[in-house]
Amino acid sequence: MPLIIAPTMLRLLASLFVFTGIFCASAQAADENIAIRGYDPVAYFTNSEATKGSPQITFAWDGSTYRFASTKHRTLFQDNPDKYAPLYRGFCTVALARGVRFLADPEKWLIHNDRLHIFGHSVNIDVARQEIAATKQAADENYERVADLPIKKHVETK
Repeated sequence: MPLIIAPTMLRLLASLFVFTGIFCASAQAADENIAIRGYDPVAYFTNSEATKGSPQITFAWDGSTYRFASTKHRTLFQDNPDKYAPLYRGFCTVALARGVRFLADPEKWLIHNDRLHIFGHSVNIDVARQEIAATKQAADENYERVADLPIKKHVETK
């Protein structure tokens, strides 16, 4: 026996699909605006480690929402965001030096000249530390030029 669906039920199902699509798109857009994948930028300086922030302790700055492990860290960030925010809006420093944009892995990081650098998952931090001055110079030169390029999902290592 064929399934018969009344026109009212069809409209209801269509509305549900549209709503679900809008909700999922909104959730995805919101996730894309979470800075450094939800890690606390202040913890790199105060705790010397990558620390997940809380979705309940946030601050919006420079088009992104930052999460913090504590209200103290949020206050420190609010008082001086340029000090704590990662360079290059959380894109991999090495990738930018090579002329591409790649979202960095918050677990791969170093602080150089009191600025937070975050790197891609395949970057060797010991090598990055040795080459940071030249890498930063190249990333600085490329940053504005690559700002509108699509974000790569994989970056080749040396």
